[in-house]
Amino acid sequence: MERVPVLAREIAERLRDVRHRVDFVDHDIQEVRDLEVEAESRVDTTEATVSGVSRRLERLEQSNEGMRTRYIRLRRRSAGW
Repeated sequence: MERVPVLAREIAERLRDVRHRVDFVDHDIQEVRDLEVEAESRVDTTEATVSGVSRRLERLEQSNEGMRTRYIRLRRRSAGW
């Protein structure tokens, strides 16, 4: 009968060890979830920035084309066309 308390203690120690490991895993899972949320936020921010830069570039290209057209007209006028 003396063996039963020893086994009970061993089982209790193993359970404590398992619980401790589960706590670490839970903590790691939460960190991964937090990183996922942060990554998604950065992706959203980056997409918005790229979209804004793209629109600005398009406006600059249109402006540049307009200026180029005006320059050509002025050159033609000054050349007497």
